[in-house]
Amino acid sequence: MIPVYICEDNKVELKQFKKIVLDIIKDEDLCEISVVCATPDPMEILDGLEGNIIPSLYFLDVDLGPGVMNGIELAAQIRKHNPNAQIVMITGYNFALETYKRKIGVKDYVLKGDINDITERIKECLIDAVKSVIESSDANRTFMTIYSNYSKITVDVNEIYYIEVVTGTQRKLNIYKKNGFMSASTTLKDFISQANNAFFQCHKSYMININYIKEIDAKQREAIMVNGARIPVSLINIRKLEKKIQANAKK
Repeated sequence: MIPVYICEDNKVELKQFKKIVLDIIKDEDLCEISVVCATPDPMEILDGLEGNIIPSLYFLDVDLGPGVMNGIELAAQIRKHNPNAQIVMITGYNFALETYKRKIGVKDYVLKGDINDITERIKECLIDAVKSVIESSDANRTFMTIYSNYSKITVDVNEIYYIEVVTGTQRKLNIYKKNGFMSASTTLKDFISQANNAFFQCHKSYMININYIKEIDAKQREAIMVNGARIPVSLINIRKLEKKIQANAKK
């Protein structure tokens, strides 16, 4: 998942900007992206920086109001903590941001004004963020072979959201992927033996890819995936799952 952070001090524009991002995610089916923070307070952005080096996308207003750091200063702090961050500045002034792009690695900028231009520019940034992450991960793709009813099925494990044991069986799995799902006549134990470190058995009948967890609902004991699925997590595994997510975020 690519987390998106938005910092804009004008609350009306913040709400509008967040809606544009969410609408694009829905319209373009960008299930790899999720808005995790939209705030007028730059300190709230900074609070989430410690230990966060996963590829993330930040939309930052240049002018964040009197008495607080500006967007350029905030971008510098983000870059200092997370070299994998993609930073896009939001500004109402058509001044040269090329200097800042070179100095602190700002990826792009969005000019306030025409709503259609803003929407198109944001869409380009979101799609480009997904492409960048996909391209950077291609070298680390991991394939596994599942033997099912005397046939072999090759699966890219990075395409899998989660696996469930079909109710009432022990040797039939439903494997939910980005492009749908498939069934396989094998056991969860056999799958676990080939799965990489991104997978976690959260329940006796479920294994999930932690890279596609949107949030954890500890009260309901569920992992909410980026595709909307709610996967049960056993009581004993809730804390273990949270620790694993934190550990992976630091890698």
